[in-house]
Amino acid sequence: MTTKQQDDNLTEFIKCEHCAHVFDHDSSAYGAIHCPACAGKITDASPNINPDALADFVAALNTKFNGVGYTFLVERPGVRYTRIVQTAPGHRSVFCFVDADGNIYKAAGWKGPAKGVRSTLATVELSKVDPYGSWLYR
Repeated sequence: MTTKQQDDNLTEFIKCEHCAHVFDHDSSAYGAIHCPACAGKITDASPNINPDALADFVAALNTKFNGVGYTFLVERPGVRYTRIVQTAPGHRSVFCFVDADGNIYKAAGWKGPAKGVRSTLATVELSKVDPYGSWLYR
């Protein structure tokens, strides 16, 4: 997983997921990000998302539903959305999507979210969250 930190400018400090080299990158630049040390492509292109908030959300899901046999993980950090996957023995499905601003979306399918923000990482009520996704319906 790539680690990103931002200072006051538009410069991001990125830790390469391939070789652990830390380098700076102008976040206002467009296009793919490549590590200058190993030329590996950086796959985590969600600079605005708070990785701690996302990790805390996934950890809370794992704690809450561990007794039911479900495991939650961040499978695909992407440019627009990060896919949260729910796994069980012999089963894998999309639980929800999170965008770069921390908005949570119901999954429309494996590749993308349904329209409309359903919650945010900052305001999600874990008491209402269930492993079946009914909390994501309006």
